[in-house]
Amino acid sequence: MTFDRSDRSPLSTRPWRPAVLAVSDDPQVLARLARVCLPMEPYTRWMVESDAVRALERLSAAACDLMLVDVEALPPQVDGFVLAARRARPQVAIVLVGEAQTAPHEDVRLVAWSELPEWAAMELARLRCRAEPQRLAGADLDETTLPDALPSLS
Repeated sequence: MTFDRSDRSPLSTRPWRPAVLAVSDDPQVLARLARVCLPMEPYTRWMVESDAVRALERLSAAACDLMLVDVEALPPQVDGFVLAARRARPQVAIVLVGEAQTAPHEDVRLVAWSELPEWAAMELARLRCRAEPQRLAGADLDETTLPDALPSLS
C-alpha cells in the first residue's frame, strides 16, 4: 500500500516528529548539535536548555524522545542528573556528547564529538523505526513522542 499527499491517512497528515532536548551552556555547542542532527531528522522538534536544572524541569514538562547532553555542561554529580532525568521521563533516550571516559549508567550512551555524525545518521533513523510501528498498531495519533512501552536507545 502506498500513500500520496492527497491521502488523508494519519501517516501522511500527521507524521511522527521526534522531540529532542539539547543541553549545554555553550551556544556554539547547541548549534553544532543541531547542525549534525537536524539534517538526519529534519522534522525534529528541537528544544534547548542552558543548564541541568532547567533541563530537568523541561524534561518533566514536555514530551521528549531524546536528550543530548554536552558532558561539559553537566553538574559534578552526573549520576544524580541521570537518575533525576530517569525519574522525570523514564522512556527518554539519554546521550552524553563529549570526551568523557565512561557513561554513568548502562542505559546512557556516550558519544564522542568525532562519532556524532555517524551516530546521528543511524540512531535517529532507529528512533523513528521504533516509533512508527507503534503508531500503525493504533497508538494515539496526537502523541508525537516515543511510546512509553518502547525501550530507550542504548
